[in-house]
Amino acid sequence: MYIGLISDTHCSFPDDVRKFLEPVDVIWHAGDFGNLDTLRDIATFKPLTGVYGNCDPYDVRNFAKYTQLIECEGKRILMMHIGGFPGRYDYKAFQLINAHRPDIFVCGHSHILRVINDTKYNMLSITAHKISGPQGIGAFIMRRDRSYRRPPVKPLMYGGQQERGYRPGTTPVALVAGFALAAQLSDKESAVHMESCRAIKRRFLEAVEGLNYTLNGDQEHCLPSTVNISFHGVDAEGIFLAVKEDYAFSNGSACNSGSHAPSYVLTAMGLDEARVSEAIRLSWNHDTKVDFSALTNYVKSMAE
Repeated sequence: MYIGLISDTHCSFPDDVRKFLEPVDVIWHAGDFGNLDTLRDIATFKPLTGVYGNCDPYDVRNFAKYTQLIECEGKRILMMHIGGFPGRYDYKAFQLINAHRPDIFVCGHSHILRVINDTKYNMLSITAHKISGPQGIGAFIMRRDRSYRRPPVKPLMYGGQQERGYRPGTTPVALVAGFALAAQLSDKESAVHMESCRAIKRRFLEAVEGLNYTLNGDQEHCLPSTVNISFHGVDAEGIFLAVKEDYAFSNGSACNSGSHAPSYVLTAMGLDEARVSEAIRLSWNHDTKVDFSALTNYVKSMAE
């Protein structure tokens, strides 16, 4: 099958693009049609499979899906609009990739054509204390490929042949048991924990109401336990130094090293230098007890 893969047409399907796509059998569109007329125009031209993008209006979303899982010539293809790339996958994309294990992942949004072989995704590293388990234990999972070969990984430490030679040393049974219980509870209680995190996020947004700020990132796809926010006219370094005794958060800078490099993530998102310099990132757990008044009082004092 000859597939024409496009995205981000944004209300435009000109004649030169039609001519280029004339030989294809089908068109796959990775989102941001722009309007319903453009979607119908493409669907009339060739058989169409598509997903909607973050800029598409509701009438487009009634016709296109958020994701498409396609089986084609023995390959499984997952398509969505905002997805990221190997090592920087969007959170929802990461979940779907993990659930469906596609051979090919297709996404749009960036307006840049890139074909990247993800050589690392068949591996997963987990640290127990990140899911409220004990410190000092983690797991490294490797998925064999279809020929039953392991990824070409070399150990960082050498010695005994425990863990198939990848990690020498006697296994700490008590820590392993604690890790296992934490994983079990995390799976069982994750929905409740996420709702608690959403409640904290709502309280934070109520606390900053009336301040001059912008939330960074697509809020539809943000974690409930994290917020990245730019307080306009207030430098993030100043916030960090003023309230570091009350909160543990980051601003994308290495404050103590003398290096004030901006967040490369926010820069890659296309945010201007001022907004990046004003950005701080806060995160919390489901049982975090926090009063945001010290932060908001400082921002108010700097804005006055």
